[in-house]
Amino acid sequence: MEDILILTRRERKKRDCKYTIIRAAQQLFEEKGVDNTTINEIAELADVSYTTFFNYFPSKESLLIAIYKSELEDLNEFIQIKLKNETSAIKKIEEVFFELMKDCFKYRRMSMRLREIISLDPELELLSNGIHEIFNHFFEEGINSGEIKPGFDAGLCSLYLEGFNHALLYNNCSMETAKEGFEKFMGLIRK
Repeated sequence: MEDILILTRRERKKRDCKYTIIRAAQQLFEEKGVDNTTINEIAELADVSYTTFFNYFPSKESLLIAIYKSELEDLNEFIQIKLKNETSAIKKIEEVFFELMKDCFKYRRMSMRLREIISLDPELELLSNGIHEIFNHFFEEGINSGEIKPGFDAGLCSLYLEGFNHALLYNNCSMETAKEGFEKFMGLIRK
């Protein structure tokens, strides 16, 4: 029998408050940049006190990490719901890639700052492995099912796709260029 998590009213309020702070920060970080956004502005937009902000997040950096974790949870939920009945590994890779591109494009400024924070802390670098592991899993699935030509390494294929994400993030290519590169790459590996 499945365990059902029943939140108390207080737990729901805390969860909702944390979510509200995260969404307010996402909006402001993208509008103004992380460094140009103050904690007071985040608290004001979230309609919480300055002190309440610190009950949830000790710093803007911890808030950025929480946002990243939230985005990974959203991506996993997207995979569980949207791709639940999808049998093609290639289709799964495409769906996840385009979902990431959409988010990367939408939250470019915030994502760039987050990459800087993660790159400075080896423990946080493990967080960024989540996306790599998702792609790696689907590439392995494609190799095992025969959808992907033999001889391709799932880990290297995953890194290649992450490169498109970084190129888009750092304005080294447009969304259209990333799509074209992705489609060419998938054409090379598809059986």
